[in-house]
Parts: sequence; C-alpha cells; structure tokens
Amino acid sequence: MATALVLCHDQSLHRIRISGRFLTVSSTGPFKELNKITCCSMYTDPSTLKIALLIGNNQGDIHSLDLEDLKLSDFLTFKGELANRISLSNEKPILQGLDSCRTEPNRLLLSYEKTLVVYDVSVREVLANWTLESEPMAAHWSLDGKFVTVASSDGSFLTFAPKGESLETPGIIFGPFPCQPVNKALSTTTHLGTLHAFSGGMPRASYGDRYTVTTIRTGRTECWDFASPVKDFCFAGSHTGQSSPLFLLVLTEEELVVLSVGGKEWRPIPLRCLFPLHASAVTTMTHVADIEEEVWDRLHKHSPHKRATIANWPLSYAQQMAQRTSEHKEQLLLTGHANGNVNLWTAGEASMQLLYCIETATEVAGCSERKESFTRKSLESDSEESECHLTDEWPPFRKVGDYDPCSDDVRLSVQRLAFDPKTGTIAVGCRGGHAFVYQFCENPQTCDAASVLDCSLLKDTSGIAPAIRSLRGIEPRNHSLNFTAGYQPRPVDESSGSLLVQLSPCVPITAIAIYDERSLLAVGTEFGFALIDYQKTRIIHQQSFLDHTDLADAGALDDALNRFKSMKKSIRQSFRRKKKATSNDTTLNNEHEDELCRPVERRIEARGALTQGLIIEPSKGLVRLIKFVPNIALGHAQGDTVWIGTHGGRLYGFSLSANGECKLEREIRLQHAAPVRSIEVVTDPNNKNSPASRLLLITEEQVRGYTLPQLKPTKYKVKLTANEGYRINKGSLVTLRQTKGDPSSDVFLALITNMGGILVYSLHNHRKNAKFTLTKATDVAGINSSILSQYGEIFWLRAGASLLQRASLCAPEAPPPVPVE
Repeated sequence: MATALVLCHDQSLHRIRISGRFLTVSSTGPFKELNKITCCSMYTDPSTLKIALLIGNNQGDIHSLDLEDLKLSDFLTFKGELANRISLSNEKPILQGLDSCRTEPNRLLLSYEKTLVVYDVSVREVLANWTLESEPMAAHWSLDGKFVTVASSDGSFLTFAPKGESLETPGIIFGPFPCQPVNKALSTTTHLGTLHAFSGGMPRASYGDRYTVTTIRTGRTECWDFASPVKDFCFAGSHTGQSSPLFLLVLTEEELVVLSVGGKEWRPIPLRCLFPLHASAVTTMTHVADIEEEVWDRLHKHSPHKRATIANWPLSYAQQMAQRTSEHKEQLLLTGHANGNVNLWTAGEASMQLLYCIETATEVAGCSERKESFTRKSLESDSEESECHLTDEWPPFRKVGDYDPCSDDVRLSVQRLAFDPKTGTIAVGCRGGHAFVYQFCENPQTCDAASVLDCSLLKDTSGIAPAIRSLRGIEPRNHSLNFTAGYQPRPVDESSGSLLVQLSPCVPITAIAIYDERSLLAVGTEFGFALIDYQKTRIIHQQSFLDHTDLADAGALDDALNRFKSMKKSIRQSFRRKKKATSNDTTLNNEHEDELCRPVERRIEARGALTQGLIIEPSKGLVRLIKFVPNIALGHAQGDTVWIGTHGGRLYGFSLSANGECKLEREIRLQHAAPVRSIEVVTDPNNKNSPASRLLLITEEQVRGYTLPQLKPTKYKVKLTANEGYRINKGSLVTLRQTKGDPSSDVFLALITNMGGILVYSLHNHRKNAKFTLTKATDVAGINSSILSQYGEIFWLRAGASLLQRASLCAPEAPPPVPVE
C-alpha cells in the first residue's frame, strides 16, 4: 500500500492511498490550532515504527498528524520547550524549516530565521544551536546524518557539524559578481568524496534566466541545465539495497529528470515511468492495432527504455503481474511532435510505456551536426573524470531533460504518421512538405547522406500566391550518420543511403499512408497527392485536384496576409449588414410578426465561398484522406487499391496493378461537398473471410453507404448535420465485446462529433445505438486531437496538452491488480 499526503492552499490535508487498482482519498482540516502552516516533514518513531507528518507553523510550534486516523496532536511547543533554551532576535518565532535525520530520526533540524537548532525528540533536549550571519534559504541533514547543509541568499552554501562547528565549504561557486540565491542545497558522502547539489546560485546578470541544479565533487563541477523551472530535487539510492546515493532526482515544472551522479560517470538515465508526453508539443496522434507478434517482440527487445535494468532505476513502482486474457493483438499509439520526434507508446493495457523515440530532425542539415556534437561532448565528459571540469565555458552547463518547448524550424513539425502493422515500417509527413520512411533494423548501421526525390504537384505555379511559391524545402544532411539497433532510415535499393520525399509546393503534409509489402508511399497536401515506390525511388502517379479558381486561394491557411485581408473584409461586411438591417427593421418586423416557424431539415447543398466570416476554409482540392485497401474488387479490377478523399467532398478510387501502374477506377462527388473524414470497408459479419461488400464514406456531415465493386449508393445513410446539427470530427469501425454473458463481439460505427460527444451506430441499419459525452464542447483542442482505436478506446489530449485522457466504449475485463512495492 502506498500513501501520499497533499497540502492545499486552504491548509486542508488529503491522504491518498493506492492499493492494487483501488484508490481512496480521505480529507481533514484546516485546523484552527495550526494558524498558518510554514513547513512539513515526515517522521518515523524508531520505537514504534509509527509514521506521522510533522507540521510547523508561524508560532514556532510543531504538531503531529497521524497517518492512520488523521488526528492532530501537539508534538513540540516553542514556549514550553524551546523559548528558554534558545534566543531569537524576533519576538515572533516563525518556524521556517523542519528536517528529520534519516539515520537518526529522533534528531530534528529546526530553522528559526538566522538560528538553527538540533533537537533530540527521545530526550526532549536541544543538542546544539547556532546563529548565522544571514537568513538561510533552506537547511537539510546530509543523507548519512554527519553534517548539515545550509543554502544562503548570496549564492553560496555552508556545511556545519551537528554541534554547530563550521566545515570547509567552497563559498560562492560562480562569483565574484552578484549571484542568485541558492534555493536548496543537499550533501552526502560517497566512496569518491563528498557530493554537493544545489539549485540556483547562477550569476545574476549573465545567467539569471537559467534553470539549473549544480553538482560538485572534488575537482569536478557540473551545471545541469533544464528547460523549465526547478521545483525540487533529492538524492536517491538504488532500491535494490545499495545505501550510497547514486542518483539525483530533479522535478521541474514540466518533467522528472533522473541523473546518475554516484560514480565517475555523471549522466542522465532513461525514464522507466513518468514520461513527459509534452516534451515537445504533440501535433498528431495515430493508433495502430493488430500488430504482428514478431514486430512487437523486436520493439520490446531493442527499446532503450526497456533495456534499462531495474537495478539501475532508483524508484520502485507498480509492476503488472499478469496480462489480460484477450483475443486482441498488441497495440501502439504513435505521437508526432513539433520538434520532429515520433514516439511509440504501448497501448491496449492499463499502463502505457514509451518504447521508442525516432528523431527525424537528424536527417536535416544542421540538426544532425548539432546532435552529433552534443553527443560527442557528452561522451567525452563522461569518459575521463579528471578532464570533466576543464572546459572553456564557465559555468559548465550541460543540457538535460526531454522537455523542449521551442523548435529550431517549424518545417520539422510532424503532421501525419502511418504505421504498417505487418512489418513495423513507419512513414512520417512533416510541415515542410517532406516525408521519411523508417524501418526497424536489429543491427547498428551507418546510413549515408539522404537522396531527395522532388515531386512537383503543379505543372504551372504562376497561379498560386507568391508567399506559397517562395516556400523552400529542407536541406538533407550531406554526411553519413551512425544508427544503433532500432528504427533507421530505410535504405534505397542496395545502397546505404536513405530517401527524402519532397513535395512542391512545400506546404504541410495533410495525409499519408504506407503499404510496405509493395514499397508504396502515398503523400497528400493541399495541392494534390503523389504515389511513390520508395524501393525503386520512382514516382508512380501524381495528381492535383485543384482547378484554376482554387489555385489563388490554395495555401490560405499558412498565409498570414490572406488571413488579415479576410478579417478586414469580414468586419467591413458586418458593418454594411448592420446598416442595412437598421433601415429595414420596422418593415421586417411588421411583415413577419405573425409568421409561424417550424423546424425543417436543411437542404443538402454545396458549401459556399472559401471565406466564411473570420474562418478561412481550405481549398476544395486539399487531400484529407489516403488509405490503402488491399485485395478488393473495384470496378472491373480485383487487387490492391488506394483511396483519396478531398476537402471538397470527392472520393477517388485507384487500382494498383501488379506491374506498378495506378489507374483511376471510380470517383464519387458528393452534393453537399463536405470534407471526407474516412472510409471503411465492411465485410459480411457472419463470414469475415468473404470479399468486401460495402464501402462506408464518412464525411464531416454525413455517412453514406456504397456497394462494391460498382460504388452504387445503398439505403444506409446518416445525415448527422442536417438532422442533429453535429459535425463529424472522426469516424471508424469499432469491435465491441459483450459486457455480460456471451463473450462474442460485434462491429459498430463510432463517430466523434464537434460537440465533444461520441455516437455509436449499427452497421445493419442507420439506427443510433448509444450516445456518450467525452469532453466539453468548448474543448476544441481536445476534440481535434481525439482518435478512435479499433477496439473502442478513445484517446484525447487534456487542456494544456500535457496529459492524455483515455476512455473505452466497452471494457468487459477489469484491469489486472497492480501491486505497489
């Protein structure tokens, strides 16, 4: 059983206990006798092994809160036991700090302004007290209890023996110029000497904006530089039984960072839990189900986070005892980030863990050189202890942590992801109009410079906006790069060089799909799509769906000037309508005073102009959907197909012949011209091996059914926007199991709406089976980030995009019990 105590701003205390999969919360307080809480510390009675929370207040007293019954009792009163034994300059004895010694819990370290007191609880006596020249920021026992470390406001820290004798200290480390206060300082003894760690203390004028924790040992200094403010830090030993502090745990505002500082090598270690999802802003998410067992085993075998042994991890945390018995294959959640990283997370179980991180920025010129230089310096600093402090830079900063809110180039941002569950190959589409293909390799390799495959979607670019025409693609790296076992750029033919696909115009990728069995990659943008054979480095087919009227408006989403002009035009039109309405108010009111209004279904019609008030609509030819559907009948052809859906409500079905040709077989033009969200191929539910019989076309406003192979309309039709006013954000088929009794499953159509709800429809008819609410209608970011899994699980980002919320349409099995060590 694990217990956590939470102190809130209103001085109420909450006890949270975790036992298996059960979590209980008990609350108490606020207590009048506490007045104002100033400090807290956990205390273990050596005789009874009873654990309590010691609470200090602004009257100098200490109270004890029992963890079992949450009852408050007096522990130490200032007037009764301390007032006559110590002298304070201030009449109000405010207790500013409280710390219990680890080796001797009965010894308490108390901080009263400039006075430090060592108090023994067992004999109720003051062992020592001494006065400092300036008021300390914090004071703590060393882990071995042999001395006390005091953080000062002048940028230094001091060490004292338990009796108050001053010990040798390095003084102001980064002086002589004025430095920031040292907020907290800790010390301990290792087999290599005394190790100190403190936060702050940087030169105020030069590095006052840095968030650092500095570690010092004889002859060595390291300033760990973080991207967000440091909240707290502590030493921790290995939970396998080693007593010496081997690790430094640093909690920042955005992440937890674990540093190994006990030996000769000082280095960050990979996290095994508490991963920062928002290390870089999440730009896209994709869920993949039914991953082949061989692919899954290779991912786990070579995962850097899985390879870290438990002995090298300072925290003991929940271990899953048993897997759920399920017919489902393994599942992955892929997240793309603004800095070009792609993270692979385990999904389908209660615990999600980071398996792998792909850094696509290393394929770009400049980014790969910086990373290689940073890695080389890190290795050099760890290789020889005596040379670690010899550096041209002072203070010796070392960047650590995954959190990085800034991106070097917006073109690196990942826009779309595709994963082949049979082989594990990944396709990545980025904001700069370029795409990469990564494959999993179990051996380290050296990849040569990437070759660029330019693909121009427009023959004549004179008709597009100058701002779009001036966009340039990224420059690939021009040197070889070493890759460890894991995901590597897929080599071209028999060479060791990778492939970079660059579409022109260089606008963001809006859709991507991969079919690794035939080495096919399909990439779409606002100007069209291209089908590429990345094994032979050949463009099989490319096509633009824009006409001459759409070219001038294409790219308006990325054109700030167009947005500004649209806003001015909208405001101007609003004033004109207001003036016109004022002059006709009397006439209109008289004419329609007795008119009866009745609800009617909105007439299905094509959408209007691109500019709707302050909202700028993308061009009709923007590619919203690309999907490979293997081995189905389409028209007069039987085989592999690729489907393209546009923002203007058009669906194109292309057949892929055995010799590599791509031919348009069928085209659907919807009257309401709503954006295509997805397509689903439906087979006979009684015979899954039977050929596909229906195609479901899901747009922003409707769901339509078509027969295969001729694509003739069926009676299956859901007019969601016309009848209920919702718009469809995401839609897919989900397999839901029975919650009670019969273990069989059935397939349904699930739709996520723009109002934060989810609707479930039957495939046999267009009857609505269920309706749920996921999030608030005002949570636009959460709704837009939501995705559906094949087995009815929903993922979406919470406010702030640092938390991932999960929900399930059907959870027949309870999660397995999770023990806590």
